[in-house]
Parts: sequence; structure tokens; C-alpha cells
Amino acid sequence: MNILRQVTVAVAVVLLLGGCDLRKNQGPADNGVAALEPGEILGQAKDALDKSSSFHVAGTIVITGRTAGYDLKVSAENRLGTLTPETGSPVQMLVSGKRTYFKVDERLLAGAVGAKEAHRLAPYLAESWVEPAREYTVFAALTVPFQRDQLVKALGAVTKDERPTTYEGHPAIVLHDAGGGFTSLYVSTTGDPVPLAMTGAGGAKVVFTEYGEGFTGLMRPASGDIIVVPNT
Repeated sequence: MNILRQVTVAVAVVLLLGGCDLRKNQGPADNGVAALEPGEILGQAKDALDKSSSFHVAGTIVITGRTAGYDLKVSAENRLGTLTPETGSPVQMLVSGKRTYFKVDERLLAGAVGAKEAHRLAPYLAESWVEPAREYTVFAALTVPFQRDQLVKALGAVTKDERPTTYEGHPAIVLHDAGGGFTSLYVSTTGDPVPLAMTGAGGAKVVFTEYGEGFTGLMRPASGDIIVVPNT
């Protein structure tokens, strides 16, 4: 009896005596999305992301040909996002209690309220959140990269790799967008069909993690830390 046979017999004895159920070690069951059409897989991934109570997206994105660091934490209706361009100051957006706040520099604020007012408020910007009136289109544009329905979006025909793969060890199926919305989208084929990672042109790549986790820092700022800029 060779060593392989000895190990096989020994394992069989342990399983029989211990009443072990092999299914406990087989991991999560396949969710079936790999067998669907590409458009259906994309639809299920977007739906699963929309229904997720919380998640974290981080990486690098490309906006109008320029790369920027990207970080977004979502918890129910609250969001905390940061864009960090290669040059210039970071921009932060906080949505909490259905109200939206921003951390911006003097230059960006000047585009909304004018240079004189922005310069007056400049000493307070580093430590304060700006709450703008809805009419300020500059701030409305800043919300777009952090909206749930903009995170996974195809701009053309969607295809899939026929053979399932993995992303960092997690079973997945890969989608491709001919329109360039994304180069590759990895969708989980176990559990909920959530996005795992997404790549794009110019080296863009974001990773989706921490589904169902709780986050700090998504609460409404203290009144003394808010600068209200009404439309005048």
C-alpha cells in the first residue's frame, strides 16, 4: 500500500467516524450568472450593487484624459467620496441625511461664488464643509462620479469571456464593453452577483470591497463646520 493510498484510507476513516459533511468545505454555491447573456449579467451586477447596504470602491479613474485617485464609501443613502487629481487639491463630497456637502479649494469655489467671496472664505475651507445651494452647477457636476448609477455603466455592446475566471481568488465572470465604459468588469459568480473590480482605458482601475460593512465618517458635520453658500 503506497503513501497516497494510506492517506486516502485515513481520511475516509476520519470522515466516517466524525460524521463530517463534505458540503461544508465546498464554499459558496454558484449563483448562475455565468450562464446568462452579457446584458443580463451586467443588469444583475448593477442591481446587486444598488441593493447592497454598503460597499467601498477605490482605485484610479480617468476624467477628461486626466487620472485621479478615487475613493467612495457607501452606507445606505449616505456617501463619502474623494477625488485626488495628479495636480491640484483633492475634492471631497459627503452625502448625509439627504444633504450634500463638499470640501474644495479656493479656486474651485471661486467658479461658483466668485473670486472675492471664495477668497473671503479661503481660511476656513480646509476644516469646513461647504453646503451649496442646488443651483450651483459646479457642485452638481462634482456629484456625478459618486452617484451609484454611474459606477457601473456600459456605453456600447457588452460581451463576456465564456470561461469563468477568478479575481484575487474569488470566482468571477468577466464582461467587456465595446463602447469603452469599462474594459473589463469582474462579476462575482458566487453569492450576490456584485462587481468585484473594473478596469478602463488609460490605466483606470477600481476595486469593490467591504460589502455589508459599516463605515465611520458618514455622519452630518457639526453646524460649526458647515459653510452655507446660498445662491445670490
